[in-house]
Amino acid sequence: MKFFTIILPLLISCIFVKAQENAEQYKKSADTKSANGEYRDAISDYNKSLAIKPDYADAYLGRGMAKMFTSNYSGAIKDFEKVLEFRHNDAEAINSKGLAEFHMKDYARALLDFTRAIEVKPGYAEPYNNRGYLKFLSRDYPGAIADYTKAISLRPDYATAYNNRGMAKIEAGDKPGACPDFLKGSNLGDERSKYNLAEYCEEAPPLPPTQ
Repeated sequence: MKFFTIILPLLISCIFVKAQENAEQYKKSADTKSANGEYRDAISDYNKSLAIKPDYADAYLGRGMAKMFTSNYSGAIKDFEKVLEFRHNDAEAINSKGLAEFHMKDYARALLDFTRAIEVKPGYAEPYNNRGYLKFLSRDYPGAIADYTKAISLRPDYATAYNNRGMAKIEAGDKPGACPDFLKGSNLGDERSKYNLAEYCEEAPPLPPTQ
């Protein structure tokens, strides 16, 4: 009897560990598929991972991002909210939820989430850029420029933020200030910056170095 008393907890423990390993494997497979643009297959693997480990916050986060890429924004929001049940101050989940709300044109909620992400993690560049774009849409160009500038200070190679700041400066009547931003974004490989540089400025994008 003692033999079974000892073995049974060990057996249960081994089964639990194996299940956790399977959840990890499905999540890693899903991450790889998502990175390769195979979003629907990724969602299937995230589902399998979560069926084994229902409190797996990272799997909810990954599935939410994959749903974003399939334009399932309401489903993505539910996944990001699930992440926040387990990790109340997860800045990436908060920012991603804001992006999904933005795509659903719920700009008021998106603004609140971008601001909250900044409050939770002040060194996180993306929500500054995202909030800046909302301010741009509402024609608060000085506010947009301030947010883009902060994003750039946190990530000096943030090509999208340079382009966005350049456009805000154009709308604010500061073409001389916009052109260096377009040039910088262009040098960092941003296609919109290249287009806007040609559209608004005399400078042409620099030629690539000769081999």
